[in-house]
Amino acid sequence: MILRPYQSDAVNALFAYFNSGNPGNPLIVMPTGTGKSVVIAALIQRILTDYPTTRVLMATHVKELIQQNLDKLLRVWPMAPVGVYSAGLKQNNTDAPILFCGIQSVWNKAKALSSEARPVELVFIDECHRVPLQTDGTYRRFIAALTRLNPHLRLIGLTATPYRHIPGTKAMTGGYQSLTVGDDRLFTDIAYDLTAALVPLIRQDYLAALWPQPTDYRVNLKDIRIENGDYKAGQLNALMERDEVIAAILDEAIPLAQADDRQHWLVFCAGVEAAHKTAANLMARGISAAVVAGDTSDRDRAQFISDFKAGRLTALVSVGVLTTGFDAPVTDCLIIARPTISPVLWTQMCGRGMRPTETKCAMEGERKRGCLVLDFCGNVDRHGPIDRLQLKGPAQKKREPTKTCPGCEAEISIFAQVCPECGYEFESAEKPPAEPPQSGKSAIIAGISPIPPPVRYDVSRVAYSRHVGKSGIPTLRVDYFSGFLRVASEWVCLEHTGYARQKAERWWRERRPGPCGIPGYVSTAMVSCERDLKTPTAILVRTL
Repeated sequence: MILRPYQSDAVNALFAYFNSGNPGNPLIVMPTGTGKSVVIAALIQRILTDYPTTRVLMATHVKELIQQNLDKLLRVWPMAPVGVYSAGLKQNNTDAPILFCGIQSVWNKAKALSSEARPVELVFIDECHRVPLQTDGTYRRFIAALTRLNPHLRLIGLTATPYRHIPGTKAMTGGYQSLTVGDDRLFTDIAYDLTAALVPLIRQDYLAALWPQPTDYRVNLKDIRIENGDYKAGQLNALMERDEVIAAILDEAIPLAQADDRQHWLVFCAGVEAAHKTAANLMARGISAAVVAGDTSDRDRAQFISDFKAGRLTALVSVGVLTTGFDAPVTDCLIIARPTISPVLWTQMCGRGMRPTETKCAMEGERKRGCLVLDFCGNVDRHGPIDRLQLKGPAQKKREPTKTCPGCEAEISIFAQVCPECGYEFESAEKPPAEPPQSGKSAIIAGISPIPPPVRYDVSRVAYSRHVGKSGIPTLRVDYFSGFLRVASEWVCLEHTGYARQKAERWWRERRPGPCGIPGYVSTAMVSCERDLKTPTAILVRTL
């Protein structure tokens, strides 16, 4: 398996870090979809090639990531001497030179895995942002036990989000800290960071672009308090499972996704009840959907994900479990019905749409098709670009004049119009008339602007003609008129192959349902266009 250039750079950067004599525990920071599992595999192969007696352990929190990392290791190194210790995968190997483990299965079994005679010398932690900042938890207990058995133990952390909420803080503008900061830190340095390279990676088709579409509806969160670094779960769930909230989101999301020809929708919900209501609402509107939550059986989860990837399900509705360890590059639309203050959760949700496919990397006008993001919760505007997150911990807060919020009695900035703790809105003489604010007006990735909202036109006439462009392959040109004005044109690629032909087939079936052949030539299609094809009464037109 040939590594991508930036994956090779990550491997070389880590070896340079250790070879310089640095005694610390480094991080490798790579955005979701860039192949951290391949980097882990390449590092393990090189370490054991150069130092054959080394014992290496890779730990993470879900069996899906264990399996993904194992699969990649065996692709990079088919003869790797690897074993697995995971209750979820029903394996309990303790002797292999390379061990891939679930932390919940091994946190209290350090002595079974490591000894003075055969100590574990290097531990990789995938999704290491899940390691708590405080000196407690399964990861820290496990590492402390391994360190007692081998004081020279070294750690390597991998994550897309190298920060975590500071316990006891709750402000929207602070409370998050780098994993390499603090007296109790496990990780000391960042050896390699690819975060700032999102745009070049998208240009080279290593990642898919995220296109936020501003939405007219935005959930009103002013009465939701903040607890442990995010919106209070009980209050948030009660709000997001309301029928009128779900209906308002889907009333707007469905036509926007369909107008942009999105086929695989991942819907993030705040709670289980909201997820089931959302799926039921989708199905009532003729959209195939299924819920994946924490209590979904392994069999059903595997079936739903398989159906989603194969196109048998249009919408997969998630409650928390598909933010990590979920690999479905076909995802081309994210519907966000889950407000969050957590930059970790927000970045992980966005990452689900960034895995590339040929379709998502195809050009549409001046932009690549990418993944559409419909955020109804203000997350896009709240966090800003995920490649330029500005985290503010308590030590970074500036002193400034304060006032007391009448809603929660918190001391906040005197300039604040909305309390960051409870959402209380202060009266202002210059406050504009209350209107439903749009959501998703900011960029998710710096340099990639939001998609402008579509404009609706009534269609009075449709004209069809044969068109030959620079490629020399004929296409069916379709012109839509509203009165005397031509408001839009599209080119249906009946004689092309691949994604262009698949899109043309869907276009034809939508306009001529029932059993019928799909023309392979524009000349054949022209015979039946005006006679047999259904004509839309209105269209949504987006200017690229």
